[in-house]
Amino acid sequence: MAEPVTAWVYPEHRDTAVLAVETLDPARPAQFDDLWHAARATDESRLCVLGADGTQALSPSCIDWAALSAVAGDHSCSAAEMTATVLESRWILLVADVAARLKVDLAHPNPPGT
Repeated sequence: MAEPVTAWVYPEHRDTAVLAVETLDPARPAQFDDLWHAARATDESRLCVLGADGTQALSPSCIDWAALSAVAGDHSCSAAEMTATVLESRWILLVADVAARLKVDLAHPNPPGT
């Protein structure tokens, strides 16, 4: 049973998608992996091997499926623009890096006055 979640910024959107994939019914992960494998055949260098990489660190070198909701929500106005952004732009990997850094900062906020 799905529960409500809120996401305001890129890393929260991505984390929600990662969690969705990690909690799929047991029969579904293989189907998800097959679909992601077929989708990334268009550009294996830009799209990550894993569709939802919960261990992705700073300076990602690829975009996974989990990031697409963040890209769609904040960095494109249509499916075609999102696809072009993910597959062709140079800046989206910089955005993914900033988002990864934001996730770290949100997890470990500086105390007031620092």
